[in-house]
Amino acid sequence: MNNFEKTIKKLGLVVISFLLIFSPISKAHAEENINDVNEIKGIVSKYFNDEFESIKKGQAISQDDTISNNKLKEFIDLKYSREALWFKKINNQLTKYSINIDYNSIDFNENSCIINISKYTEFSFSNIPDTVSKEWGNHVLTLKKINNKWFIDEDIDKSDTNTDDISNKKTLTNNDNSDTIIDKKIASLKTSNIDTDINEYKQFIKKIKESKEKNNLIKSSNLITPMGSFGGHKWQVDYNRTAAVNYAHKWANSYNPEYWQYSNDCTNFVSQCIFAGAPQTNPLWYGSYIMSSNAWVNVKGLWNFLINNTSEGPVAMDNTHYLDMDYGDPIEFWSYYEKDYSHAVIVTKIDWEGDGVCYSGHTSPRLDYPLSMAYASGSYDPSKTRTAHIFGYNTIWK
Repeated sequence: MNNFEKTIKKLGLVVISFLLIFSPISKAHAEENINDVNEIKGIVSKYFNDEFESIKKGQAISQDDTISNNKLKEFIDLKYSREALWFKKINNQLTKYSINIDYNSIDFNENSCIINISKYTEFSFSNIPDTVSKEWGNHVLTLKKINNKWFIDEDIDKSDTNTDDISNKKTLTNNDNSDTIIDKKIASLKTSNIDTDINEYKQFIKKIKESKEKNNLIKSSNLITPMGSFGGHKWQVDYNRTAAVNYAHKWANSYNPEYWQYSNDCTNFVSQCIFAGAPQTNPLWYGSYIMSSNAWVNVKGLWNFLINNTSEGPVAMDNTHYLDMDYGDPIEFWSYYEKDYSHAVIVTKIDWEGDGVCYSGHTSPRLDYPLSMAYASGSYDPSKTRTAHIFGYNTIWK
């Protein structure tokens, strides 16, 4: 055997040895990843399903076997406990729910894993049995493997932010900075009084029901003229509430390409819904195609425009004390942890017999979402909720 043949033989042996040594490890690693993925999916599914299971059972389900981050665990325990107690106290039963999770990406790095998911939820309550509420959301979850078991360590809710820059979104993490969202939410859950909030919510619903009778009385007594006037407000064309609600239902989980899209899209979406029912622009409201005005995209900006407008566009009154709520009217929530009005939605369903006021909105996308669910989470103060009752709109005003 010459030197060339010897060299080829040695190379062959090296290749064979390499395959024998590394192939079994690669196969074992692949199998391990499959097991890890299945375990992680089970943990994530439990994490989100336990919120509704807690409501169903009337008490929070422990997250000791799901979450490793103490601060995240404290927040989730407080949130699930409050929601379970809320619906128990108002005697409203969760009748059914389903959660579908799409895993957009799963990235491993030794004993940690980052997953990006899209979540779609449907649910119904006994007090509004004919309504199927829907919610969509996107989360980035970080998991860690501890003692050969996976736990959730961080949860980034992509909608839970005040910035339009995804890279700057605050996270539900174990962060020592007291200004993070999770710190504020824990503090608000600890300080808010659930009995006070429930009483405020019940009074709110009671006054809404009473407003229906008052509205019928106003219409029957011809206090509204053909042009339209009430309480110092005047309008030329009545608000098309059906058109506003239909628009909200159509675009609840998507974006109309005719409008500019924002990461924080709640007020932008509400303005679009109102415009569908009151199709008249105003430079102070719409702005331009390239840059929307503060009144079109900002919670407080929209409110100030609606209740003060006497020119073209929608005409509304401060409805906070009158509570003449109707389909297509906007609701603005006051956040316990932001200490300000931070979120706008639009009324898309009212159940006059039950306790049902439902809304639709963006960021996160929600369709016929119960008002009671928003307060159950402890995010918003029902005593400071404000609404604007839209009468109609002016086409030209001189």
